[in-house]
Amino acid sequence: WRMKRRGLVSKSQETSRHDERQLDLLRRENNFGSALVVFEAAQTLHRDEKGRNLSLGTEVYDALLRSCMLHSNTDAATHIWEALERARHFVPSASCFLHLLGTFASKSQNKAVLDIFNEFRLLAKEGRIHWQPVKEDDARTTGLADSDRSGKARATQMLMYVKLIESHFHSGSSEKALAVLEE
Repeated sequence: WRMKRRGLVSKSQETSRHDERQLDLLRRENNFGSALVVFEAAQTLHRDEKGRNLSLGTEVYDALLRSCMLHSNTDAATHIWEALERARHFVPSASCFLHLLGTFASKSQNKAVLDIFNEFRLLAKEGRIHWQPVKEDDARTTGLADSDRSGKARATQMLMYVKLIESHFHSGSSEKALAVLEE
């Protein structure tokens, strides 16, 4: 029994090392540039009969903006946001705003962060933001849901404030961060 167990432990450690190597290779891949090239091609090809951009869908913009945030690439985020705004009949999601805000917060560009945050608040008041429907909750955020918004939507709303506060702290404006917290 002990010999068999030692063999299993040894195989488990080999598998674990192999998995770690695979993860390391994936982390070193940089597909961000390729994703932007594909985005440009889609923008060129995905147009209506009058040549206006059609929406590529919330998930596409959200994933691209999240990648911009992870790479702290404000130029790409701005370019994607401009394309999003030109897309016909597109209403940005709260998570698109969160990732745009996070991109600029990662570079401590407080003026841009504040502009994005204020635009988010204005559009939210006007009902021009796509929120996660109440039925699309997951177990982690169910407690935040109410009759109007899903828990994910509420969590995203809170994260917008967190990113704004982080941005103030990172730039040394702790009094502004505290003012947002007290708001």
